[in-house]
Amino acid sequence: MGGTIADHFKVDLESGERIPLVEGLVRQMGISPNGRWFLYFKDEVLVAHELETGREVNLSAHAPVSFTSQNHSHPNEVGTYAMAGWSADGESVILNHRYDLWQVPVGGEGEAVNLTRGVGEAQGIVFRYHSEGRPSGEGVDLSGPLLLSASGERTKEDGYWRLPPGGEPEPVIYEDARIGNVIRADSTDRVLFTRQTFTEFPDYWVTDDSFANPRRVSEANPQISGFAWSPGRVLIDYTNERGHELQGTLALPAGYEPGERYPMLVYFYERMSNQHHSFHLPRYDDRPHVSTYTSQGYLVLQPDIVYTMGQPGSSALDDLTASVEKVIELGYADPDRIGLQGHSWGGYQSSFVVSRTDLFAAVVTGAPVTNLVSFYGELYASSGNVQQGITEAGQVRMGMGVTPWADPELYRSQSPFTTSRGSRRPS
Repeated sequence: MGGTIADHFKVDLESGERIPLVEGLVRQMGISPNGRWFLYFKDEVLVAHELETGREVNLSAHAPVSFTSQNHSHPNEVGTYAMAGWSADGESVILNHRYDLWQVPVGGEGEAVNLTRGVGEAQGIVFRYHSEGRPSGEGVDLSGPLLLSASGERTKEDGYWRLPPGGEPEPVIYEDARIGNVIRADSTDRVLFTRQTFTEFPDYWVTDDSFANPRRVSEANPQISGFAWSPGRVLIDYTNERGHELQGTLALPAGYEPGERYPMLVYFYERMSNQHHSFHLPRYDDRPHVSTYTSQGYLVLQPDIVYTMGQPGSSALDDLTASVEKVIELGYADPDRIGLQGHSWGGYQSSFVVSRTDLFAAVVTGAPVTNLVSFYGELYASSGNVQQGITEAGQVRMGMGVTPWADPELYRSQSPFTTSRGSRRPS
């Protein structure tokens, strides 16, 4: 449960002999371009295995920072932020830190180097290597400048920076918008990308290697100018009762007047603030669409939800009420006209929330789980897989080995059908 676990072997292609490399591995990270090293991550240790000799190097011990993901919120084995690639000679690996890029020699000799010079961590920017379409097997050429994607963790700014060899990264296009994937022409220095905000369709823009003076070359949705459209979104910062500093993105209604309170729809699914610059076309399906509601005079809040293990419903209740009360405090929302919608995993949480608080005037809950005890033993109709894995280690996050028989009261307390309504805030 909680990942694909496999034993890994080295196989002699002539004799067929299998030599064990590592047992019970979930996080394998591939083989170097020169075929010398096998990289894997286990028990929060990054290991380089030399295939010919069997020698193993603890790379975690050779770096001054941890590459263990701080965003992992499940009780299964934690992973890393992944890797950008190998150096061209295969003797070092380029690893993603939470913010920065590090070059780590895999042989255990030499020091790890922060390629982005700590700029990412200092400014709260997530840097990631952009290959610009180069084959991954070629490795990362560190002799020339690298193009990096850049995302402001809390500002939601987005774009690209350039990293010169031995220098600090510098922005080439970094805006309060979402800048789409850069595509480079084969035979010229021309590049193509998209740019979007909540009010701006992701049209194509063209520029050169300098990213100076980009020019829009498409206008795919000019018709939106004829509709009552939202003036934009604002970021909402809030803190839940468990001390987490979170964000939500709040879409303003068409014709918004500062100081006036509006009805509000809340739609959520784990972390949603990264949708801040997503353009939403109006359409109809089983989930609410932001631009449709803003055109009809509603605020739409999409908050972040983070989870305490074993308390998925209580966590959602805490974070949803904290975010909504912050929007009320800031003067945007009418506290008597707030609705909530959740679907699937969000349907479970919205069902839990409506049974615990009177904060919402209306709640729509789609495809919900209402009893975690019975859900634990259900089978997926399409595959026949049992729900135990998703309940313990997957999205529900009750905990590895925490079954309805091991802790029936915990399962009961997190099931929507056990109603305990009354206060706006969780007890």
